[in-house]
Amino acid sequence: MPGLLADLPRKNCWTITELAGDAGPAGMRHLLSRARWDADRVRDDIRDFVAEHLGDEDGVLVVDATGDPKKGTASVGVQRQYTGTAGRIGNSQVAVYLGYASAAGPAASTPHGPGPRTRGGAARSASPTA
Repeated sequence: MPGLLADLPRKNCWTITELAGDAGPAGMRHLLSRARWDADRVRDDIRDFVAEHLGDEDGVLVVDATGDPKKGTASVGVQRQYTGTAGRIGNSQVAVYLGYASAAGPAASTPHGPGPRTRGGAARSASPTA
């Protein structure tokens, strides 16, 4: 994550690897292209990190439903529905973003929508595979 957020002139496996202090890009390439992820375990790790480092009894959960107008219908979840972004009914995709904010800092999650689908409409695994 620090590599993706860093002020690097170019972000690729080599520059991110150098920033991380690794000897070569093989490990980073594996992580980005071939590693299998358990989405639930990653979510749980992030939740535990946020609770440990940002947790505060005055912290708040931030929920934001955002609609993005879409021209076609090929993206998952696109249908004719109202979206405040456009102020009207039209083809749009709605996602719910979850965040957490405390005096120690903010944390955000990925959008929660209808889930990844194939072009045929069947559900896919949430874990990236190569």
